[in-house]
Amino acid sequence: MKTSLRKIGNSRGVLIPASFLKECNMTDTVEIDIVDDRIIISAVQDVRKGWFDAVVPDAAEFESIRVDDGITDWEWE
Repeated sequence: MKTSLRKIGNSRGVLIPASFLKECNMTDTVEIDIVDDRIIISAVQDVRKGWFDAVVPDAAEFESIRVDDGITDWEWE
């Protein structure tokens, strides 16, 4: 798709169609970089996105935890 640069103050801007923004999951904040004489505009990724995707809880770890069945007087082992 071809478009033109528009004057915005002392800078230039490009209108990005809403369908493009939706397809790329872009919100009000974007990353902008220059790579090999090209301007790359990317959606900002959540810094913690995917941190726990690879974590699989070990059920054996939870089986060793004692359940508090109304005990009011704790005994430390």
